[in-house]
Amino acid sequence: QAIIHPDTGEKIFMPFRMSGTEAYCGVEVVGLLLPNQTLVSTIFWQWLNQSHNACVNYSNRNASKPAPVSKFVQGYLGAVTSAVSIAQTLIKPSATFSHDIIKGVIAACLPVLHYGPTSRLLVQRFIPFPAVASANVCNVVLMRHSELSEGISVLDDDGNVVGTSKVAARHALLETAVTRVVLPMPILVLPPMIMAVLEK
Repeated sequence: QAIIHPDTGEKIFMPFRMSGTEAYCGVEVVGLLLPNQTLVSTIFWQWLNQSHNACVNYSNRNASKPAPVSKFVQGYLGAVTSAVSIAQTLIKPSATFSHDIIKGVIAACLPVLHYGPTSRLLVQRFIPFPAVASANVCNVVLMRHSELSEGISVLDDDGNVVGTSKVAARHALLETAVTRVVLPMPILVLPPMIMAVLEK
């Protein structure tokens, strides 16, 4: 079940299997958690991480109905753009987006950014998680958006297609988006917490 795609019956390429997340994301996670990130390094690591995530989402998509490659490209570009934008906004909210609403939300949610360098450093260590989690959700929604409008196949207990459902598509997309937020939590949230304690 972890290797064979249920719709196509073909083997999923090993690095893009859900069971291979921890094994193949190690380098990306280390890069995302590196201290003193520059604009170039942030863009590179977020691009690498979302490139891998886009391939995972595409390889594990609902393939009961054919989807154009343009959807994959759209999801890929949207995920990378959102990841880099969110990461840079959290680091330098006043220098990244000019939109007053976005700056207001960031300032309200993270007022500690305006305080001392120690507090700012602590907050910056957690920046990879909201950036990655938001981009993961964007990635899933953009790549599988056609399922919301067209629905997905619904099967009976014997595996026979009994119809197409947009409600099932919404449930599937929501559950997948939630998992994409939860999965990176242990590897992007726990290390900064542990390091903060150890440094004290």
